[in-house]
Amino acid sequence: MNLQLENRRALVTGSTAGIGFAIARGLAAEGAQVTLTGRTQASVDAALTRLFESVPTARADGVAGASATTGAALRADGGVVNQIM
Repeated sequence: MNLQLENRRALVTGSTAGIGFAIARGLAAEGAQVTLTGRTQASVDAALTRLFESVPTARADGVAGASATTGAALRADGGVVNQIM
């Protein structure tokens, strides 16, 4: 399926495990640039490793901390968030 997500950025909160991770993996597989979020940097790093193992072509990064501040931090850094999930 082609969801036409190339050149789109998705911020997926709670995405280090479970449904959030599955959503992030699906979006990455469809070509979106994905930002994972989690409570700790260790959990974010582990999730990124799993993501790159399952979707080698993934464009992804991660941020630890509260999701409300994550979106603000991305925008302040010049990032455009197309979807917040």
